[in-house]
Amino acid sequence: MNEQSQNTGDDEFIRLYLAHECRIREYILCLVKPYAYVDDILQNVVVLMRKQYSSLESHDHFLRWALSIVRFEVLKHFEKKRNRLQMFSSELISAVEEKVADIRLKDPQQGAYRSFSIANGANGENWPGTHVPARRYSEIRNPASKYLFIEDLDPRGSNVGSWQMNFGPPRFIDPVAMWHKEQTTLGFADGHSNIHRWVDPTFIEWCEGGMYNPTAFSFDLTPPDDEQTDITFLAGGFPCRSHY
Repeated sequence: MNEQSQNTGDDEFIRLYLAHECRIREYILCLVKPYAYVDDILQNVVVLMRKQYSSLESHDHFLRWALSIVRFEVLKHFEKKRNRLQMFSSELISAVEEKVADIRLKDPQQGAYRSFSIANGANGENWPGTHVPARRYSEIRNPASKYLFIEDLDPRGSNVGSWQMNFGPPRFIDPVAMWHKEQTTLGFADGHSNIHRWVDPTFIEWCEGGMYNPTAFSFDLTPPDDEQTDITFLAGGFPCRSHY
């Protein structure tokens, strides 16, 4: 590589890095405490990114590529410090990575300030006639099977209110976000998290419509009789005292 080509590569790298620096730092801040380690990790990440920049196939993939480098550098930090109290599950780290890369953040008409919503049954919005909400943790039966937080997608931009579904018969009111290739992250009442894979084509297509074509999206979906797997899972895990 001649000096002119190297200078061009340096200029491109600096331009792309400065355009995404805030979101790269945000990702590290979400995962690492105390915050005194953040600058050191970021410095190591920048050095690695510059060394590996020639392997980047497209500038459009810069943020995703950068976050993958951050991910491994953060895991190296945890291993070096051996602070298991700070060691998050790989599922949670993936969820944070997807939040930082949420495509709604690229749309100035949307306000994707948060990717997760509380499930309505956990004392969320009051929708009479659907369920009796759980107002205390002690009212949630089998907490390991009841999700409190769900990766939400509100086509209006920001996630308004809590995530809701209806009962009698069960139907969807709100879609879920599937930034993980037809999968969604759930946070359960006992403290664990999980990435759940969806299987029903009509539900997947409806949610993807909210993700990629929000202006044409319509809330409320009753799944076909032969596609009941996903609605059954969400109804069974809904954290409320009882259904009407």
